[in-house]
Amino acid sequence: MTIIKTAIPYYGSLTYEGKGFERIFFLLEYDDRNGSTSNVNMGVWDASEQPLLAAWLISLNVKQLVCTHMPEKEIKESMLKSGICVVNAADESASRILSTLCLI
Repeated sequence: MTIIKTAIPYYGSLTYEGKGFERIFFLLEYDDRNGSTSNVNMGVWDASEQPLLAAWLISLNVKQLVCTHMPEKEIKESMLKSGICVVNAADESASRILSTLCLI
């Protein structure tokens, strides 16, 4: 059993054209063996306290970021370099997590 700390942008998308990054996230633990989620909470990223989103996510021990749509290549690569795997609804486990939260 592997528990993966996961963050999901509140509205599903990590970025908004002309507005920047999402600031509200679902935070949960995902069990990749049985597909269950637990300890679902909300988190709000305050860029004035922690300017880099990836650094804030790492401070919360997040290892996976699940979005409804894949973010831009540069953003995905930046997250990967920080140790955060980025998946979208096309991934079966990501789709299951998004469905649990009624985001798809």
